[in-house]
Amino acid sequence: MSAAQAAPAPAHAAAQRGDLVTTLGQQGSFKTLAAALQATDLIATLEGDGPFTVLAPTDAAFAKLGQAALNQLLANPDQLKSILLYHVVPGNVSLRQALRAGEAKTVNGAAVDFTFSRKGFFVNDARIVRPNVRASNGIIHVIDSVLLPPAPAQEPQDIVSIAVADDRFETLVAALKAADLVSVLQGEGPFTVFAPTDDAFAKLGNDTIQALLADKEKLSSILLYHVVAGAAVDAATASQLNEAATANGQKVKISFEKGMLKINDSLVIIKDIKASNGIIHVIDTVLIPE
Repeated sequence: MSAAQAAPAPAHAAAQRGDLVTTLGQQGSFKTLAAALQATDLIATLEGDGPFTVLAPTDAAFAKLGQAALNQLLANPDQLKSILLYHVVPGNVSLRQALRAGEAKTVNGAAVDFTFSRKGFFVNDARIVRPNVRASNGIIHVIDSVLLPPAPAQEPQDIVSIAVADDRFETLVAALKAADLVSVLQGEGPFTVFAPTDDAFAKLGNDTIQALLADKEKLSSILLYHVVAGAAVDAATASQLNEAATANGQKVKISFEKGMLKINDSLVIIKDIKASNGIIHVIDTVLIPE
């Protein structure tokens, strides 16, 4: 019979158990974990009422990270605390219960997955080498690797921020600044922007580019001809359309030829870059209004 299936211990035996921190200390192979808990002021938490389920990496598990990485984590309590809380699940969750559920949400906020294969029991990619170690305020599952939480999802950036961060749009960004359109495309939108690359602008020639940068009104008219206001139109939707009204006041022609989306005579070379205030389609030629 596995530890997950064993009959519960009598109440007086449970009362004699130490808390999670004491129980880990008695095992003799969690010195690094103890130091990490101390560095992040989590000792008192795991000595509290709980109950908690702790996925406890051994010293050998921490050693896999390398000494340099360990030192860096110990010097960064906030990051270390986030990692440690990814090893703590609220409540008493036995291995059997964990496998039945398939996953569990940790105190970190992210979830861990529990699986079983011929190679053993696993939480994410860490093998559970000793399950169901009971403590007075919870349960411990000993694991052979440190669990690293997924990176937090980043909020999407606005259209201008995406363009600024991409070195293929240096000319476009310079043009938006010269035409005082930066704040417009940082607004709520939504907008659909057909964004010419630097190579697309280069087709115009440097003299033309410099002349446009010096002519705010004409430059603004051209740039607004690349913007559809009031809608974030993805490529799949655009391929069903024949035309779209731009913020310039004129319309662009939309076609779908040989698997490629075209705006006037310009090819969409990258589609559906999502922004917080719209969507970007990268084009290979600057659109010139009539």
